[in-house]
Amino acid sequence: LTGAIDDVRFYNKPLTAQQIRKVMAIDPDAAWNPNPVSVAVLAADDLTRLTWSPGNRAVMHDVYFGTDPQAVADATTMSGLGVYLGRRSPNNVDPGQLMLGQTYYWRIDEFNGDMSITRGRIWSFTIQDHIVVDDFESYGNLDTIGAPGSRVWYTWADGFGYTIPSPGSTGNGTCSIVDISTYIVQQGSAALVMDYDNTGAFRNIWNTPISAHHAAVEAMTANLPGGGDWTRNGAKALCLQIRGYSPSVGGFTAGPPGTYTVTAAGADIWDVRYPWEDANDPYHDEFHFVYVTMPPGAHTITAQVLSLVNTNGWAKAGVMMRDTLDGGSSHAFACITPANGAALQSRQQIGGASVSTNTGSGGPAAPQWLRLSRDVEGYCSAFYCPDGVTWTQIGGLSPLGVDSPMYVGLAVTSHVTGNPTTAVFRNVTINGAARTDWVSRDIGILSNQREPLWVEISDGVRQSRVHHPTGDPVVSDAFAQWHVALSSFTNVNLANVTRLSIGVGTPGPAVGSAGRIYVDDIRLYPPRFVPEMLTRQAADYDFDGIVDYRDLRLMVEDWLMTDYAANPLVAWYKLDDNALDSSGNGFHGTATNNPLWAAGKYGTAVDCNGSNQFIQIDANATTLGIPGRTPKTIAAWVFVRTYNSGGLYEIGGSGNGEEFALRARSTAGQWRAEYGGTFYQDFNCNTQNQWVHIAQTYDGGTSRIYVDGALVSSAAIRLNTTDGSRLRLCRWESNYFNGRIDDLRLYNKALTAAEITSIMAGGAGSVSTYHPVASPMNLTDPEPPGSRSVDFADFAVLLADWMNQQLWP
Repeated sequence: LTGAIDDVRFYNKPLTAQQIRKVMAIDPDAAWNPNPVSVAVLAADDLTRLTWSPGNRAVMHDVYFGTDPQAVADATTMSGLGVYLGRRSPNNVDPGQLMLGQTYYWRIDEFNGDMSITRGRIWSFTIQDHIVVDDFESYGNLDTIGAPGSRVWYTWADGFGYTIPSPGSTGNGTCSIVDISTYIVQQGSAALVMDYDNTGAFRNIWNTPISAHHAAVEAMTANLPGGGDWTRNGAKALCLQIRGYSPSVGGFTAGPPGTYTVTAAGADIWDVRYPWEDANDPYHDEFHFVYVTMPPGAHTITAQVLSLVNTNGWAKAGVMMRDTLDGGSSHAFACITPANGAALQSRQQIGGASVSTNTGSGGPAAPQWLRLSRDVEGYCSAFYCPDGVTWTQIGGLSPLGVDSPMYVGLAVTSHVTGNPTTAVFRNVTINGAARTDWVSRDIGILSNQREPLWVEISDGVRQSRVHHPTGDPVVSDAFAQWHVALSSFTNVNLANVTRLSIGVGTPGPAVGSAGRIYVDDIRLYPPRFVPEMLTRQAADYDFDGIVDYRDLRLMVEDWLMTDYAANPLVAWYKLDDNALDSSGNGFHGTATNNPLWAAGKYGTAVDCNGSNQFIQIDANATTLGIPGRTPKTIAAWVFVRTYNSGGLYEIGGSGNGEEFALRARSTAGQWRAEYGGTFYQDFNCNTQNQWVHIAQTYDGGTSRIYVDGALVSSAAIRLNTTDGSRLRLCRWESNYFNGRIDDLRLYNKALTAAEITSIMAGGAGSVSTYHPVASPMNLTDPEPPGSRSVDFADFAVLLADWMNQQLWP
């Protein structure tokens, strides 16, 4: 134990809680037992009075209260203007309205019967920085309106309505269904989920068509934890956590004549459950379907699968007959896979388990002909054929019972959620005839289209609506904060908000789409530092909302750092059947554990198995001239087979900021730039089994990631690249890359987007020899190139914003 111990006492009897509190007072004549306890953090509505236990001789109490601890400590009855609240008889006081996010300090001096004063200790408490409007944690399954744990739709009215308890509700006239999600939440254990159908097909629980083409849920603020006074305690902003689902990546293109290209993601055409479902829930499929509507009966569909991108060994492309367009529909499906041959699979009961017969590993792959036939008794048979002449049956017969109508067409799944595959079909016929009346849609895949997102409040007389500037949360798979300045709501009484509504879509005759959003943690905030709502001050490098000594310290560290000209190319690995350095600097590599050399973006590329193969370069950061905060760029062409956390390259140590590395993650399409310790930068690059160019740059203060020459991510970060690990390719720690790398280059400057684009063609490119000042504190450049530095001109910019604190709104 490290610290201090004072006033240790031993008693020969057990003390009660009350006795212990009194002992803790130390001085029996001093005020003690403060409520709230010192350093407590409280909600604004949880504190109405300050109380304490009086000292033994107290007859009155001098109360000191304020936000400045020194002022509270120094105040007296004669010099405590604004702090001294007076001499009072009761041992409690009303502190008045308390401001959100503020820490308060208070002191009670006891005025004793003999006219003496016993000085009190200084106590403190902090008011939370927000008021909870609703966090959705209190809802449950009770069918009693207004009771704790009752159903959410009794408080948040939707368009579906309810029948229990009687007489029920016909809803709010919009196209929404509300519920509680306990799986997808921003924090805590619950969030509101709203399904919406703005297509014109929505009906409420009473089967009444709803003519509105927008969806909303709405609550009376009297029934919400936050109440209706949105001006109290200094509140100035409304904040909602909202997320939806990414747009569909599925698609269908016809052309050239007789050829069809289908793009699809999806977990599988098999027994899929959503993450929040359990073993008792039905199965569904996830795929893209290109179909025509047919009457029940005998049908045959034939198609040639020309190609299928290998996103997974069980990616599937083929021909399908399906009872309905629901995800759990019964169906029969003949398909080709990249690694498991041809298959006939079916689901014979809605939501039931699938059955399959496949030819297995090494079986037929694209290009391949497929045929699926259903006879008049409802039995389906499947065949494959390499030449369109000699057909081989897959397994036996599979029954498919259908109601009217049925759906016949092309089905494709990538077998990797969110990572699309592409299949190309040709010679597609149904009952011997080509069709042109194809319909294309996802089946079972949760996705949203971009729709207007808005929030509306009412004071009982007037309403005011604010739209999200982009609608991005509707088409995002992650929760995002939507910040709304309360001043944006016009012509309403913010001190008497009676109703809060959250909506998707545009009222009016134009139809929209269907989808789902989640809402969590609706709060009111005071003015505060909100980076995404503010523009960084030039000298505020760490972007914490204030230009202070931390920014000044960085300027001092970089004082008189200059620009210069020199060849920036450090190493160039063309990887044409070897690991030699083509830069002329001699940083040659050694292939370890026999990686292969395969077709590259240009010439050949190194091909690593994801198990133990990599390239070692006998050079550390200092040797390569990129140590510490020195600018640097590493760029390469990349072909990923499997997302297995394998690294493209690594150099440096393991402490915070000591590393410069790039790796794929274990989820398809997700990448991470590693900087050591807890420093990293995530980005998405949703490609697999295809070439993509990735460049990672650092200019001394900001790291940037470019994909195919386009900036996809940037982050202010303090690097200190060390000599802990020498440069390695196809590896990060013990995680080895599974795929190919070609044309990897290392520069000792941060290349621009134009320079990166120029080297993507494989040649030397147009890379300038000019090296800008490698400091984020080079705030202005009045000097010509070649004579620039961090100097007094930059210091003047810093001083202009010194201690200026940014708050929003």
